[in-house]
Amino acid sequence: MKSRKIKIASLAAIVISLTACGNGPIDVVKDSYLPIDETLSLGKAFSNRNICDDIEWKEIEDDRGRIIVEYSCEIDVDDYFENLKEKNIESANKNLSTTVGADKKQRDFIKSTINNYNKLLSNLNSMSEEEKNIWNLSKNLSSSWGVEELPKGETKRTINTKFEQLKEKYTLGMCTNYTYLPAGEVVQACRKYIQSGIENKQKSLGYTNSDITRREEETAKKIEGYENESTVQLFEYAQWSFKEVEGDLYPKLIFLGYNRVMKNGEIKTIKHYYAKKALKNIYENKIESVEEFAVSSHINL
Repeated sequence: MKSRKIKIASLAAIVISLTACGNGPIDVVKDSYLPIDETLSLGKAFSNRNICDDIEWKEIEDDRGRIIVEYSCEIDVDDYFENLKEKNIESANKNLSTTVGADKKQRDFIKSTINNYNKLLSNLNSMSEEEKNIWNLSKNLSSSWGVEELPKGETKRTINTKFEQLKEKYTLGMCTNYTYLPAGEVVQACRKYIQSGIENKQKSLGYTNSDITRREEETAKKIEGYENESTVQLFEYAQWSFKEVEGDLYPKLIFLGYNRVMKNGEIKTIKHYYAKKALKNIYENKIESVEEFAVSSHINL
């Protein structure tokens, strides 16, 4: 059989050779040569690869009426993608535990603060008349009251001591802006202040709960994606179309990439981002495992 090689400078055009009449499209492709290695036919390079468990060549007609030659090389995925899926799920759960763990600590702190505020409100409501009198008495000691006007058995020191004890008992230190007021007014002002604090903390609690729910839902969705999109079959895949000149066919590589058959039945067809590198890998025949192929093709789960 007579054949003529035609060299094409641009690898993007990927042709490659012109073969005499009498051969079908698949043979035309197989008998072609690439500039990457003009001593090895495309058919020998693509059909003799260590990584391929099964190789198939077929001729089809596309929806535009073109003759297309398709090549597929089935790659044994072994447990690679399953293990990768498990690692990704573990990582997602670990990230969730870290972020949600911090959120839950924050939520517990907010709940504790709200409980403390409620206890403060309850304490304020329990202030006795005698305690209110002590409070008011202490407020007036610095001006018009003399020692002789103090209740029997009391001194300025004892009154001030009791005043400080009241501030501590009712945690009025957090209401320092109001401690100059009479007892009834300071209780009312402090109650309002604490109630405002409770409302703000309840809003924060709502935001924190929303964050926890959102993170949990996002992680659940991500894990579901890992489960459904785990690769169960992998094929390196190529297509050639033809230009006919005076009865001879010029093959042109129009696609080089891979097909991923997912666990949910979806088939993802992905083009090799670096076609020259992918062709070089095919011709050198050094990639022998699914892990090496996944790394070289930048495949992630």
